Amino acid sequence: MNTGTILYSVNFKTTLKQLRKKAGLTQAQLAEAIGTSQAAVAHYEMGIKAPELAKLPAIAKALGVSVADLFKEEPGGSQAAKVRVSPNRRAIKLQKAFEKLKPVEQQLVLKQVEGLAGQK
Repeated sequence: MNTGTILYSVNFKTTLKQLRKKAGLTQAQLAEAIGTSQAAVAHYEMGIKAPELAKLPAIAKALGVSVADLFKEEPGGSQAAKVRVSPNRRAIKLQKAFEKLKPVEQQLVLKQVEGLAGQK
């Protein structure tokens, strides 16, 4: 397994939160079920961090859904969101630097990146 693999999904953070709430779980309960911290689950739901690929089956099991359901535009919907997996060294380096930032700084960086990505 490549532990540096980064997972990107257009709707993962929103879908995860919706599925967690539908399952009646708190972030802390989901975190305990998948062997991580509540803060990590919060970061997944805010799009600050993405879970390692190896965690996806545990997340799906805890939520009572399939791994594919984690990437659908709407929970229970049929159209899968675009997913890209990249063990790109530059992305890993950026992720590590990003993780060293304070949450407020992370939010500022995200807004900047989103603004740039929206420009053509």
